[in-house]
Amino acid sequence: NLAELYQSQHKHDEAIEILQRVLELDPSFVGAYEDLGFSFVLTGRNAEAIEAVDKAVGLSKRAGLALGSAGFVYAAAGKRTEALAMIKELEAKYLRKEASGQDVASPIQVDAEHVEDLERPGLLLQTLHGVDGDAVRPFADLRHDGGQHLEQDQLQVEGQG
Repeated sequence: NLAELYQSQHKHDEAIEILQRVLELDPSFVGAYEDLGFSFVLTGRNAEAIEAVDKAVGLSKRAGLALGSAGFVYAAAGKRTEALAMIKELEAKYLRKEASGQDVASPIQVDAEHVEDLERPGLLLQTLHGVDGDAVRPFADLRHDGGQHLEQDQLQVEGQG
């Protein structure tokens, strides 16, 4: 979509404008709220970013991808406790097979793709690193190919192959 094209070109103000128009037409479009959250946080508009991803989480009934998006946005906004809560919830859904490896890997991929937009590259992984051993197994064991693409089969959870 056009907003994602703008995001990939690091034109977040243009993406925000498009996404806001989309949401005027369809205020229940979860993916637009997720993308809006990404663009807001990558332009330093943290309060608006959190509001957008919280809306996505609520509308999606706490779906895995929305939780991962919220985890990334909270981490990028410097809200470590909230980021960990979202990611732990996503981990629990993943372990119950209520969320996919793609849901888990998606925020890491966004982090890698927008490294130039973030003050601290690898922000989500840095936020999650150093937590106790019981937290965030899918992220702790994630292997990726230098930020190019993250695949579901590259996700490994402790105790699973």
